[in-house]
This record gives sequence, C-alpha cells and structure tokens, in this order.
Amino acid sequence: EAALAHFRGPRARIEEGLSARAATACIDLSDGLALDASRLARASRVTIVLDEDALASPCLVEVAEGLGVDPTSLALEGGEDYALLAT
Repeated sequence: EAALAHFRGPRARIEEGLSARAATACIDLSDGLALDASRLARASRVTIVLDEDALASPCLVEVAEGLGVDPTSLALEGGEDYALLAT
C-alpha cells in the first residue's frame, strides 16, 4: 500500500531539488537507476559508485518480496522513481 501511495501521489521534493542546483550534471531516474547512472557517468566522464546497502528501503524490500524479485535488482532496474541523480 505504501509503495502504491508513493507511486500514485509523488511528493514534490523541493528541498532536494534546490540542493542539486550546485550540481554539475543531473538526470531523472525514469529509466531506472542503473541505466540512468551509467548515462550520467558516461556523459560526465566519471565513475559512479553506488552503496548497495542504501538502495533498498523497507518498503521496496516488501514490494520485492511480494513480487518474488531481488530488492537490489528492483532498485537498480525499476523506473518511474520520481527522483534525480546529480553529481
């Protein structure tokens, strides 16, 4: 229920967006973290290191278990996250 509520009614993350204004590059994660991070890294000529332990929230773990999929895979490959990745 919590995951559906977040998907159906995303919260405008104004503070987070404003904090990203000093970023040198930024991309939305609509195509999934792994793909969009690789695009950002390639375009910026940087290496991006993700903390696997920080990827899966308890809500995501619950959804992944319900779907019978790995939570880390879902965090990396899922899309439509209403989130930004910035350098």
